[in-house]
Amino acid sequence: MPILQGILLFVGLFAAHVSANLVKALLAGPLGPALATTIGYVLASAIAVCFYFVAVRLVGARQASDFEGTGWVRELLSGVIFGALLMGVVVAVAWAFGAYTVTGFNPHSQAAPAAAIFLLAGVGEEIAFRAGLLRLIEHRLGTWWALAITSILFGAAHLSNPEASLWGATAITIEAGILLGACYVVTRRLWLVMGLHWAWNFVQGAVFSSDVSGTGTENEGLLAARIEGPQWLTGGNMGFEGSVVTVVVGLAVGIALLTVARRRGLVIPPGAFRRPKNEAPRASADEAPGTRPD
Repeated sequence: MPILQGILLFVGLFAAHVSANLVKALLAGPLGPALATTIGYVLASAIAVCFYFVAVRLVGARQASDFEGTGWVRELLSGVIFGALLMGVVVAVAWAFGAYTVTGFNPHSQAAPAAAIFLLAGVGEEIAFRAGLLRLIEHRLGTWWALAITSILFGAAHLSNPEASLWGATAITIEAGILLGACYVVTRRLWLVMGLHWAWNFVQGAVFSSDVSGTGTENEGLLAARIEGPQWLTGGNMGFEGSVVTVVVGLAVGIALLTVARRRGLVIPPGAFRRPKNEAPRASADEAPGTRPD
């Protein structure tokens, strides 16, 4: 059953992207591309959430603990602020080295549709990779293996972007895969990681006008900017996600969060859910909220 849940979550992510493109195609004429894109991706995000509840409640017959309501506003806003600050630090370093210069405001900003596009990334990808794949692997191989495998797969998934590169995918694996996975492990819910993922992308692309993950969408943000400098600093065609600075910042924060998770007993050891019934599980497996076998 857990495997079927994971499959359904990725099917939901695929269906969400298909529906977004379909709505864009149908509404672009009467409403214009920007509004059509915004509506399409907001609806697509809702579809991804619906697939989650079908997979978890109907197929898995368990509580939807990933969307548990208590304190969700605080966690979501913390993620948004956290993600914005992290990307702000990266851009500040680029500015300090003369690689990022604001030249004005962009009258043709695509911030509204970008917010909707990044909403699907923040919601759909976190449901599939963290609530689905990480949780599934974690119940069999433990937290560390789950983080490693999902981080690699998350980075590899970005290789399909038009301007992606092997280094860019590797950077995303190290900085974002570990960081986002750590956010999920330390809270055992999706609110923090969804907020961080959305803000990370939105601030990077829709505010600072960097490319995002090699999608070829640079210079569409609120700030008109000139980004020139060595690739290790600017990230090149990958945007700031391909910067060594981002790798260092993301990895450092990810390790810090995992240290907190370990101290709280939230790290699940390998085989924790395959022990004989008469063998007591370790505290880290037993005490982690939302980690009972599906």
